[in-house]
Amino acid sequence: MSNSFYITTPLYYVNDRPHIGSAYTTLIADMIAMYHRMKDDDVFFLTGTDEHGQKVQQAAEKNGVSPEEHCDTYATRFQELWSYFNLSYDDFIRPENRKNEILGFLKQPLKDLCISRPKERLSWGIELPFDKDYVTYVWFDALLNYVTAPGYLQDNERFQ
Repeated sequence: MSNSFYITTPLYYVNDRPHIGSAYTTLIADMIAMYHRMKDDDVFFLTGTDEHGQKVQQAAEKNGVSPEEHCDTYATRFQELWSYFNLSYDDFIRPENRKNEILGFLKQPLKDLCISRPKERLSWGIELPFDKDYVTYVWFDALLNYVTAPGYLQDNERFQ
C-alpha cells in the first residue's frame, strides 16, 4: 500500500542567479522524493520561482529590463540548472498559471490580513482585483502556491 508524500522547495526569488544554497536544497528535496518513490509512495515534488516583489523589481531596473523579462530570464536559469541535475520534480511553478487562482481567492471576503503593498512602492506584483492601486504582497501568493500546485480546489484526486 502506498502513502502520499508531498515535498516542496522554497519558491526561489529571481532577483539573482541560482546559487549553491538553492541547488543544495533542491538536490536534497529530489533525493527525498526519489527515496519515497522507491518505497512506492505516491510522491508530488514541487519547486519553482517566486517572481514578484520589490527586490525583483529593483533587479530588473538595475539590468535595464522589465520585471517580466527579468523573471523569464532568471526562471529559465533555474530550470536549466534543475535539468542539468536531472531532477525529478512534478511541477515547476511560475504568478501567470497561478495568477487566476490567487485572484479568485482574493475575491472572497478577507479579514485582518495585510496582503498588499501600494503600487507606488511596489509596481511588480499581482494587482488586487478590488483596488488597482495595490499589488499582492510577495509571501501571500507564495503560500497559496504550496497548496494550489498539487491541485487544491482544482484537482481533488491529485491534491489528496
